[in-house]
Amino acid sequence: MKYNFLSCAKTLIIVAGFASSLASCTYKENVDFPYEESIYMPAAGIATGGAGANGIFTITPTMEGLSYRYLADKASSKFDIPLSVTRSGVNRSGSIPVNIITNTDTINKLIAAGKFSVAADPLLTTEVLPTKYTLPTSVLLSGDSTLASFNLSIDLTFMTNSAINFPKKRYAIAVGINSPGVKVDSLKKLTVIFIDPASVILPTSNFSSFVDGPYKTASFINTSLNGTAYSWDFGDGTPVLATASATHKYSAGGNYTVTLTAIGITGTISVKTSSVAIP
Repeated sequence: MKYNFLSCAKTLIIVAGFASSLASCTYKENVDFPYEESIYMPAAGIATGGAGANGIFTITPTMEGLSYRYLADKASSKFDIPLSVTRSGVNRSGSIPVNIITNTDTINKLIAAGKFSVAADPLLTTEVLPTKYTLPTSVLLSGDSTLASFNLSIDLTFMTNSAINFPKKRYAIAVGINSPGVKVDSLKKLTVIFIDPASVILPTSNFSSFVDGPYKTASFINTSLNGTAYSWDFGDGTPVLATASATHKYSAGGNYTVTLTAIGITGTISVKTSSVAIP
């Protein structure tokens, strides 16, 4: 009986000592965990990371259901490209002033290196974005936020004139950040932005169709680019329908010419016609 008591006592002492040691290690690890705050541009991360990344943040057409790359405001004649600065980690104890800068030399070097060239169309050219834009000189990452947003606002009239008169001309600008006393991610501190006015300003009307013969009904799927409003003429004298995609029931069989009109952000239009056979 005495032997069993001593054995149990020794076991309890060993277990208690192990638990104490484990708690001590855990506490020390938490206290000594290294932390270094940094800031970066999410747009630069998109351009340099992931499959197919080429280091260039391309302004692509706005598509329903997908994140946008631009917002066009016809009333104020602005073509806004949303950008932002964010911080890593979870520390939000202080505000961080961030300077916004542009780097023309970077764009000139990329142009000289053929970074924006397209072998299939040598007439396409890229140049540094002229000073037809506004950009804040600084933003503030407040202490209770991880994101500070700002816009690169390009004159919409300039974009429209370029798209119509110089459809082969594209532009690029490099927007970067720096901040005193805070680490800036060296791989995500400069966003190279590529803009093709014709590809976002001018609409391209297009659609596909499917006919349900027994019901004399045709479904039209809108595959247009850069349209903000649409109208359908089904070719049978019925009223025009102002929707993106459409389904239409015909009263009689025959061949009908269907017309889709796509209207762009500045009012420019593109028209697509196609014949539909209703049995």
